[in-house]
Amino acid sequence: MKASVSANYEALPQELRDSKIWLLWRYEFVEQRLTKVPYRADEPSRRAQSNNPQTWSSFACAVSSVTPNFDGIGLCMHGELAGVDLDSCRNAETGEIADWARHILARFNSYAEVSPSGKGVHILMRLAAPLPKGKRKLGDKEKGWEIGLFDRTSPAAA
Repeated sequence: MKASVSANYEALPQELRDSKIWLLWRYEFVEQRLTKVPYRADEPSRRAQSNNPQTWSSFACAVSSVTPNFDGIGLCMHGELAGVDLDSCRNAETGEIADWARHILARFNSYAEVSPSGKGVHILMRLAAPLPKGKRKLGDKEKGWEIGLFDRTSPAAA
């Protein structure tokens, strides 16, 4: 499964491009489930860890390290950076976004991008306070919608 959305790196906020929070990723089957697996941009043969800054690189390093072996670049949550993941809200063929997701997007004054699958949207933001502990997902992709909240305390990818 290759990413269906082309990258527009210039659209990323400069503050993010200036941060050493970047890695590469590719889809792999892990325990019979298609998963986005992180890799180091400075040593692409080695896996990265989303909770270990020693495995992160600069934006320039990540962009220059992308090859056909990888599906894209990704950023790691740190400090007050958090993400809202809206799944199953976008028609990958037409680009139309579901009403429920448009209402959520309108409430944020922040950078948002189409997810690699083309069927969702990611919103990045700064937190004023830490996210509460406990469940951070609502809905279900099988039901046609899912909302997830992620920050630096979210479970790490291997």
